[in-house]
Amino acid sequence: MRRVLYLILIGVAFAGADAAWRAEQPIARSPSAGWEASISSPDFSAQSSTVAVDGVVVEAMILRPATPTRPVGAVVFVGGSGDGLFQNSAPGVLKTHLQDIFLPRGIAVVYANKRGMGGSTGNWMNNTIEGRASDLIAVAKAVRDRPGVDPTRAWIAGHSQGGWVVLRAGAQDPDTAFVLDFMGPLRSPRTSSSLCGTRSTVATAGPARSSTGPSPGKTASPR
Repeated sequence: MRRVLYLILIGVAFAGADAAWRAEQPIARSPSAGWEASISSPDFSAQSSTVAVDGVVVEAMILRPATPTRPVGAVVFVGGSGDGLFQNSAPGVLKTHLQDIFLPRGIAVVYANKRGMGGSTGNWMNNTIEGRASDLIAVAKAVRDRPGVDPTRAWIAGHSQGGWVVLRAGAQDPDTAFVLDFMGPLRSPRTSSSLCGTRSTVATAGPARSSTGPSPGKTASPR
């Protein structure tokens, strides 16, 4: 009987360790069919990179105007909840509200994948809104440190749950020049987290220099 209990305990421990290991593994997703075409243009270049933060790496991609005449500003975008890649964002969100607005004005556009998606390690389900904000702050700092980027003109932007993330990040990071929120506060952070699988301990995102994102038919006026 003792041996049977011993074997059961070993099995339970192994199952727990296996579940914990699987929970930290990336989720395989493929970019949408039109993604490569959307970032292929003689007017800008696309470059992928990774940023180390808290034991994981976060995948980022920067789109830079092809022939800038001075250091460029940059806007770093994070998407909403769930297991989506930035390469699979809703049609029109990235191109219409980011690339077509900022790149012609000499402002780089940066996309970042959440943990476990694309080239990012870890797993988004084990992260929090606060953790996503920390990841975003790390990516924004890496962007500000890039040659040819004006660190005083580094923005952050988020869509849906990413809207809560940018409010949190903007409140924490004094080097954030501006916060652009696309339909973020439709639900409280707690409700957004519980519905979408991301944990959060915040009740409010705190004060931040923020602005509601452009509605359809309207554009921002970046500096």
